Amino acid sequence: MKTMFARRFLVVSLSLALVLSQTACLTPKLWSNTRERSFREPAPNPRLALHQSPVGGDVLVSYDELAESKTALRRRAFFLRPNLERLAAGKKPAFVKPERASGMCPVPLAPAGGVPAPAPVHAVTEKHEHRFTLHDGSQTIGPVDLPVYPNYATEVGRVALTPFAVAGDAVIIGGFGILIGAYWWAYGNPSIGVR
Repeated sequence: MKTMFARRFLVVSLSLALVLSQTACLTPKLWSNTRERSFREPAPNPRLALHQSPVGGDVLVSYDELAESKTALRRRAFFLRPNLERLAAGKKPAFVKPERASGMCPVPLAPAGGVPAPAPVHAVTEKHEHRFTLHDGSQTIGPVDLPVYPNYATEVGRVALTPFAVAGDAVIIGGFGILIGAYWWAYGNPSIGVR
């Protein structure tokens, strides 16, 4: 009877150990799961628009961005010169309201290989308007890629879930300890006569 119990206990214990081993280490899985990481990026057709500010002459860049769901579009805008370093580093630019473009002078856009406008300030676009080069009189800025940056809402969710993942890891490790102790008790304890 005790031998049958020990065999059943061993089968159940090994089955539980197999299930637990597949779910172990929740915390590293939470932070290394690239499928859950998402980025904000320009829409396939971003409707790029550039406008020159009458004050200071900086250029406002406006485009459509894919939101969290990858189906909803959001209109974004940022001033180019103050954000060049952030864009080069893959960081989120300092966005402003897209309505700031009203009252500004539009900057002509030409596709790569196309004939640029004779205006002193114009831009040439590449990669389906995801990249552009600004020609501002004697100065050329670019090529500039539209921003692609991490979706920080996803990172906040990871931080919020981390305590639960750590607690789950503790339960899993404790479960392994209990299984090993129970197996040792059933097979290593001569007083119950199972050997």
